Amino acid sequence: MTILITGLIGSGKSAAARRFEARGIPVYDSDSRCKALYDEGGIFISDWESLLAQKDTTVTFTVAEMGNLADYAALDAAIARREAHEPLAYIVGSRGFWRDDFIVTKDTLIPRPETELLVETAVRMLPRGARFADLCTGTGCVGLSILRERPDLTVTLVDLFPATLDVARANAAALGLAPRVTFVQADVLDPAQLTVAGAPWDAVVSNPPYIPTRVIPTLSPEVLHEPSAALDGGDDGLTFYRAMLSGAEDISKGPIYFEIGYDQGDALPAIAAAHGYSCEIIPDLAGLSRVAVVRS
Repeated sequence: MTILITGLIGSGKSAAARRFEARGIPVYDSDSRCKALYDEGGIFISDWESLLAQKDTTVTFTVAEMGNLADYAALDAAIARREAHEPLAYIVGSRGFWRDDFIVTKDTLIPRPETELLVETAVRMLPRGARFADLCTGTGCVGLSILRERPDLTVTLVDLFPATLDVARANAAALGLAPRVTFVQADVLDPAQLTVAGAPWDAVVSNPPYIPTRVIPTLSPEVLHEPSAALDGGDDGLTFYRAMLSGAEDISKGPIYFEIGYDQGDALPAIAAAHGYSCEIIPDLAGLSRVAVVRS
């Protein structure tokens, strides 16, 4: 029996790589990562290498091999999603962060390596035994990663959207951390909702939306697949910081740890000072502003 596998087979480099290149998607994110799509996603393609090595656009399968055809069709569908610039994390359904893999869906922002500095800072500085909150939690990757390193802590994960909070709940369960976590649906722009949610906490961490509204249409096609509500920080990108710092004494009895944009290292201290707080800016390894620690 001869089966035509559309678009997957080619001589030289794989046709998958050519498909990605045609749409400006780097090849380093193609062959090996496409194999990872289904190694990591629970579907094992046993003869991937021999498949890509074929010179023709037809592959002959025996009846005994037919069980793999669904895998090839699924791979082709996944490649088509990546061709459309859908982020790989959404296709795989997870993204590595800190020292764990976190479930991601289109209801969550995809965790990014630069956010690990926020985790590192909070792990080092949070008071012993603190009951802290992770506001705008998304996948829960920040708060849960902190818990992994600090068994003395408990956290409240807060997000506006039920579907997003469901993902955080699933990640907490997968990591065995759920007994130390409280989940609350609330709008961090509304101080009254945070009071009901359990504020004031001993400390707060947050990676809020901080991209100016006007900048969002200029972002990469991959980023534009992510929830706009998790990106849009208002006209100047500072809406969430202003809201939280205007009522800081009502949400936190101790420090507030923020991730900030690389160009917001001057704005955060000014906002903090306007409300009577100090603000330390911590740069990342590239020397860019990345974390703000606000204290009374």
